[in-house]
Amino acid sequence: MTRNRSVKPLVLAGLAAAAYYAYSKMTPEQKENMFGSIKKQGKDLLGKLWPSGADPMKNNTGNQM
Repeated sequence: MTRNRSVKPLVLAGLAAAAYYAYSKMTPEQKENMFGSIKKQGKDLLGKLWPSGADPMKNNTGNQM
């Protein structure tokens, strides 16, 4: 059992290092395309969650009880 607990952080750190390396080797155009794609997917997801076009964050007054 203790072996599984000690391996998971190492695997996660390895994946993070690999992602950082891949990101550092990208050209500026590739980085823009990646973030543009992420933003588009996020907007599409919000459009599916709130199809009426109402943005629940715009009317948030912070007075929720």
